Amino acid sequence: MAYEVIARRWRPHSFEELVGQPHISRTLLNALKSDRLPHALLFTGPRGTGKTSSARILAKTLRCQNIENFVPCNVCSDCVEISDGSSLTVIEIDGASNNGVEAIRELRDTVGYMPTSGRYKIYIIDEVHMLSTSAFNALLKTLEEPPEHVKFILATTEVHKIPNTILSRCQRFDFRRISVRAVSDQLMKICQADGIEASEDALWVIARQGEGSMRDSLSLLDQVITYSDQKISLQSTSEILGLTDRTLLLNAITALIERSAEQAISMIQTLSASGYDAVLFVHDLLEEVRNLLMIKVGGDQAQQIVDLPDSEIARLQKLTSQVSEEDLHMLFDMLLKGASDLRRAPDSHLILEMLMLRMVNAPRLKDLSKWVQQHISDNPSVIPHSPPTQATHKPMPPQSNSQAKTTAK
Repeated sequence: MAYEVIARRWRPHSFEELVGQPHISRTLLNALKSDRLPHALLFTGPRGTGKTSSARILAKTLRCQNIENFVPCNVCSDCVEISDGSSLTVIEIDGASNNGVEAIRELRDTVGYMPTSGRYKIYIIDEVHMLSTSAFNALLKTLEEPPEHVKFILATTEVHKIPNTILSRCQRFDFRRISVRAVSDQLMKICQADGIEASEDALWVIARQGEGSMRDSLSLLDQVITYSDQKISLQSTSEILGLTDRTLLLNAITALIERSAEQAISMIQTLSASGYDAVLFVHDLLEEVRNLLMIKVGGDQAQQIVDLPDSEIARLQKLTSQVSEEDLHMLFDMLLKGASDLRRAPDSHLILEMLMLRMVNAPRLKDLSKWVQQHISDNPSVIPHSPPTQATHKPMPPQSNSQAKTTAK
């Protein structure tokens, strides 16, 4: 199944289907219900978070012939044309390839014409930050005094490149990175609907690699489906995406916490034989130590802080009982320095071996205040001594000029 097929089938068709952006959906729906939709909207945020999809959904909501409760039908001629990009009243402009002033001047000359049908004519300008300075100046006049039948939707990933004169005339909507949990749940729905057997851990790995982008995650899912022949496992996902096996990471964390040099050496041998990148492994190990620290500090809120499956959070919670917060901070600092050394090393696996052995032989750290309290409770006769007081010196009386000269001689 090609990525285009997956993307088309699972493209959101209403604000309720938009993944990971409830604040956007609620604001736009309330604006539509109260008839307070601005004439110009700016959608900004990371790639693959639903900016263009939201623009099309909003266009369908304004143009649909069978609209019910502000949910487009997606079967009428307007909805179908907007989905296909062939609508004459919803004009999509690519700012990257049409960034000259001529394209915006043509827009300005035709914007005054009424739509052939319906109430609104809608302009969607994608990657609007790519427009030239002259094009922005040409667009500015239209945004200042737009016709009542026109709506502008601007989308960008780099809002800082847009002039303030344009920003001040648009209502801004900031799209956020989609959480790993939300992406993973959506990928599971897709697999179940298409009859694909997929493990939860594998989908979590794909969602994490997507880095908050639904589009990137769908592309990775299609790649994994093609490789694994309709059966997605954690092993096949790690192989095709070139990722570190989660089992190796868990073994490495266990060796560090238990201070086991034998486990560390065995893990390094497996890592070297598997051909995993040492730099990537240390980066993943850094993130795993961070997850351990967040789980230990967060307590019951660990699921909201750490984007991991519940089964893996439970495994890490067992490990946190064997290590102190200070110990985790020390391991993180050592890994951070080791990651810097690995990038400059001619043999990264050799540096990784020394780094792991240095970490498993590092002394355990404990909270000093807790250790003192425990020591006092175990030995009541021992009373901590207060620091000795320093001798106070009286200030010298000021000398007269004659005394000062005698002293100098």
